[in-house]
Amino acid sequence: MASSATTEEGTPVVMAEPVVEDGESQSVEAVASSGKAGFRLDELQIQNFGSYDGPPSVLQFHRGSAIFTGRNGVGKTTAIDAFRMLIAQEPSFNDATVPESRKRDRDIRTYYQGVLGKVQQEGQNQFHVLRPYEARKFMAIVGNFSDGSGRTLAAARLVQYDAQGQGNTQRYILARQPLNIATDFQSFETARSIRAALADKGVTVYDTFAGYREALSARFGIGDAKQAWA
Repeated sequence: MASSATTEEGTPVVMAEPVVEDGESQSVEAVASSGKAGFRLDELQIQNFGSYDGPPSVLQFHRGSAIFTGRNGVGKTTAIDAFRMLIAQEPSFNDATVPESRKRDRDIRTYYQGVLGKVQQEGQNQFHVLRPYEARKFMAIVGNFSDGSGRTLAAARLVQYDAQGQGNTQRYILARQPLNIATDFQSFETARSIRAALADKGVTVYDTFAGYREALSARFGIGDAKQAWA
């Protein structure tokens, strides 16, 4: 889980779980500013997405904007791309920090596997991954939001590929209460099981991303979902 502290000025500072990229343990630091009115992202939880491997990493924003700081390879861009998964079906991931020769390396499939690079095996280039398809792990991303009146909203997206990497199954979820990957999504369950287990949190599981996006837009007060999330 994330640890939190404050600066001398009293500004919250939150450290996410260490992530691994290029074989080194790193951390992401988010410094939050004062809150404003409207629905704002309070917390982003990430599990098995890119270099965020293992137990969930938690970034807390304390109802303010945030500045990500850290060395190259720490996972700053990956965290932003994880958030994009909540608002776009096939996100255009941020590749500004990626060399031209690797511009196509960032997609849902490579983020799911946690591709760290290529290695030579028996004279052939093979991807070095944190999570092979046959491990049957699942990707989970949760965003917890609130507004100035105390209303809360949670959005979640779960992805699991089959053992051969030929296809995937996804869950698109909205809830009236905050969600927690560690306790609410301990395994990749059916939509019916999720609804039953999290009924007290007002959970809705959508069959399609289009339905999820329309409902999310309505809760945010956005009239044209396609235009807003383009």
